[in-house]
Amino acid sequence: MTLGDGPEADNALGLSLRGQGRLDEAAAAFGRAIAARPDDPAAITNLGTVFQLRGRLAEAAECYHRALAHNSGHADAHNALGMVLQAQGRLDDAIASYRRAVDSRPDHASAHSNLGAALQVAGEAEAAIACYRRAIELRPDHPEAHYNLGNVLHGLGRIEDAAAAYRRAIGLRPAYAEAHNNLGIALRDMGAPDLAAESYRRVLALRPDHAEAHYNLAMALLEMGDLAAGHEEYEWRFAAGAVPARHGTLPLWRGEPLRGRTLLVWGEQGYGDVIQFARYVPLLARAGAQVIFEVHEPLRGLMAGVPGVDVVLARGDALPPCDAQIPLMSLPRLFRTTLDTMPREVPYLHAPAAAIERWRKRLAGTDGLKIGLAWAGNPAQRNDRNRSMPLSACLPLLSAGGAGAAWFSLQVGEPAAQLTEIAAGNVVDLSPALTDFGETAAAMAALDLVVTVDTAVAHLAGALGRPAWVLLTFSPDWRWLRRREDNPWYPSARLFRQPRPGDWQAVAGRAAGELERLLAGDCSVLAP
Repeated sequence: MTLGDGPEADNALGLSLRGQGRLDEAAAAFGRAIAARPDDPAAITNLGTVFQLRGRLAEAAECYHRALAHNSGHADAHNALGMVLQAQGRLDDAIASYRRAVDSRPDHASAHSNLGAALQVAGEAEAAIACYRRAIELRPDHPEAHYNLGNVLHGLGRIEDAAAAYRRAIGLRPAYAEAHNNLGIALRDMGAPDLAAESYRRVLALRPDHAEAHYNLAMALLEMGDLAAGHEEYEWRFAAGAVPARHGTLPLWRGEPLRGRTLLVWGEQGYGDVIQFARYVPLLARAGAQVIFEVHEPLRGLMAGVPGVDVVLARGDALPPCDAQIPLMSLPRLFRTTLDTMPREVPYLHAPAAAIERWRKRLAGTDGLKIGLAWAGNPAQRNDRNRSMPLSACLPLLSAGGAGAAWFSLQVGEPAAQLTEIAAGNVVDLSPALTDFGETAAAMAALDLVVTVDTAVAHLAGALGRPAWVLLTFSPDWRWLRRREDNPWYPSARLFRQPRPGDWQAVAGRAAGELERLLAGDCSVLAP
């Protein structure tokens, strides 16, 4: 029988045309097959996949239900219906549909893989791993199953295993852009941004408009210290969805002369980002701009003291007339920043003088070295589970020096509650008085040293020029660069890095040893 000469031939023709992307012709072929044999679940399911590829999910689901009405055990229809249900946000129904597919046909590798993906979204990581491994056992050449396995392993922190799974997916499908991208993320998490950059470039060779790969490449380049190229790629952060665009009705400043113009500079990301890059605002004022600085409300008072700021607004405040706008973290690119040319005038932030005097009086009766401590960041931050540490991990540090050190908590938010369970009586909790960043800055001015993980406290101490020891995860944020104990953004900061992922014990132990040296009179350990 030749193609087009009966329902089987029309169904086969439809599959061939669908594979070529000729969806209208494929639908017509499947339609002829169904017209000749209305109870054929395979042809009805195949027509449903054409609707699904077109994004017409309701019509696709109708086809799958029709197919199942003729054969309730049709595994392909259950599997395809699961994909539609998942795309519609009906995750529990999708999981049930995938389970019916694998119950009907235990050797259905794609259904096992899809069930794993749905279970992963549902937070059932170990069950998802079992599904992916079963799919791979059935079809070792199933690249999506290897890729999905890599994703769930990565989410569990099993980074090397994830990288191996991504490599297997790529071996089966060398042009698998998403696998190259996620391999890059894993490699960066393993402390190899140079290899990560190679993976991102492979993605971009396949898909030059892959916004996430551009953004990830930016992170790798910036971490390696290639700030010029990194900040060029960093402009993809909006397209990648890493940062929501705002103020789109105002024209974007692209580096043209500023004299006599009013420029809105808006803090686009977290507190620490605003603190770090506020150093660029005086450069705008020197170029002749009137600067309107929009920041988070807790930063408003502190940022009012930045030289060259004419008006400070909190997010949501009504805007005065402006000629143009610029996201704060686009300024390094426009000023052609490199490691040699970055603004190095520190301190560039200053706490209110009255608040400093008040805090100095409050802590004046304290004996010993006065040390501020923050051990956790914003839990909403994407990498917070890696960059934050439990207070219990700080115990070796808190016990160092004995009576020679007096500890004060700068921690705010939920993690501050750990004090009552772990270090009650050993650390003075300042958080009730830290009502905004101006108060925190003033408290830091009354301290001799700040010890903190990578959070806004680290940036604030660095911007104030206060001595700071920053405790870093194995693969920290790009701004701390690679394999350095110093940081050009913050000359008063000393960095203590994990020697291996998750090893806060080694970080705290090393910092404790340096604190003992400091208390013994060796002030050289304060800064690198």
